[in-house]
Amino acid sequence: MAYKINRELEWNQFQITSDSGVSYRIGLNETLHDSKIWLLDLVLISGKPNISEIYKTMGVVYSVLTEKNGILENRNITEIVSIIQGNDRDEIDKKTKVFTRWIKKPWTFDVRVNPVVEIQGKAKKIYLNTNVIHMKKTEQVEEETEVVSDIKFCFNCGIENKNYKFCPNCGQKLQQA
Repeated sequence: MAYKINRELEWNQFQITSDSGVSYRIGLNETLHDSKIWLLDLVLISGKPNISEIYKTMGVVYSVLTEKNGILENRNITEIVSIIQGNDRDEIDKKTKVFTRWIKKPWTFDVRVNPVVEIQGKAKKIYLNTNVIHMKKTEQVEEETEVVSDIKFCFNCGIENKNYKFCPNCGQKLQQA
């Protein structure tokens, strides 16, 4: 599956479009002026996402964000928060799982389920009925070569791999030669 990536928006935004015509806008915004925490926003612009391409799409988003001389590196962004949108708890949890499977070293993450937001100077708290992914970039001492011999999920569509040679959902070759 090929993706068209439009990097000509603003410095903190890009757009990706899949072969099937589904387009997303991805943006990064500072949460507060001079804050070290940035908000990652993924918005569906057009099309209806195909279940088999959603996992791969999240991989493209992660790759573009973390590429050499990319948005995160150029702005020295080392801490990101992403609020997961969804119609119900099941959809929110699935989206969270798909996105977090792509997060690799030197990035770490934790998921906060139904977080409570407190705003300084306000008595009321905001109760979010969603998941929030909090990602941090750790110091990378030296690059390690990781050998993947037992793939736990399909890297194309995200379905669990139960020692299949090919993915039963999308046909992707799963076992290393």
